[in-house]
Amino acid sequence: GNGEQIGPGEFIPVAEKSTLIIEIGEFVLREATKDFAPYMREHRDLTLSINISAKQILSDNFVELVRGILEENNFPAECLEIEITEYCLMDATEEAIAVINELKQTGIHLAMDDFGTGYSSLSYLTKLPIDMIKIDKSLIDTISEGEIVSAIISMGHALGCKLIAEGVEEQRQVELLSQKGCDYVQGFIWGKPMSFDKALETVSFNK
Repeated sequence: GNGEQIGPGEFIPVAEKSTLIIEIGEFVLREATKDFAPYMREHRDLTLSINISAKQILSDNFVELVRGILEENNFPAECLEIEITEYCLMDATEEAIAVINELKQTGIHLAMDDFGTGYSSLSYLTKLPIDMIKIDKSLIDTISEGEIVSAIISMGHALGCKLIAEGVEEQRQVELLSQKGCDYVQGFIWGKPMSFDKALETVSFNK
């Protein structure tokens, strides 16, 4: 109540224990697409990526909610990427797979977040229309010690996915990932989290 900022690492696990995570997810989806819509309509090569909880995916009428928000904000579906975490498929049901397939049919891109944390079977990836696999930071931190990342990159490409490495902080990691054929990197090497206004200043969009 005193205006103190709390990081997502603290409040998301608490919200996940209740239905509050569904309200947060809807708020973020609605506000982010509203804020970025004017820029995305002019720059169709850009992607807005939003994390969605497993609870949200399985909530009532989630696909209809997403379609409604896109329409309401005149946001191009092909510029939205929904990230689902690997653990949300730990008990993947036919219902979850059906929802994810419906989302894909709307033109939205889908990313598997935190891949490599050991929660899901590779068989899920063959059942889902995933466009992007995000390699978990824990594997990137030990990239020089083994070929696990290379194997994930090869597997992802074989499935027709692009690969993005999470939590990249050092130039040597960028170079190693480039050698291994990783498509994209994200992390403090490019910049730290920032406000919407600051992001606009940094990118210098021309509407």
